[in-house]
Amino acid sequence: MKRPKDLPEFDKPPLDELVLGVQFTPPFTYNDTYAQRVWDLFKADFPVYAEQPRLLPSFETFGGSGAEGLSLQINLQGQVNRNRYWFSSKDETHLIQFQDDRL
Repeated sequence: MKRPKDLPEFDKPPLDELVLGVQFTPPFTYNDTYAQRVWDLFKADFPVYAEQPRLLPSFETFGGSGAEGLSLQINLQGQVNRNRYWFSSKDETHLIQFQDDRL
């Protein structure tokens, strides 16, 4: 990926990391071969591939439960535990993460 020339350079950037993520219900017919199709879309700019442990679903809730800041999560799965995939740029400054319910 080439950096546009009109962007400023910083010795100490004001921003270290920027993330845009989307979580959705996994498609019923999903299988891990779809990860290859996703990588094919981005492989020219993100040629480095790695498998990572999957991220568990995360939901933001609003309204007081009386226990703000307290969290307990128990995960019982009766399905295949799929992986999360990292597609990185050659210099590893850009990353796309993909799993069956996130991008």
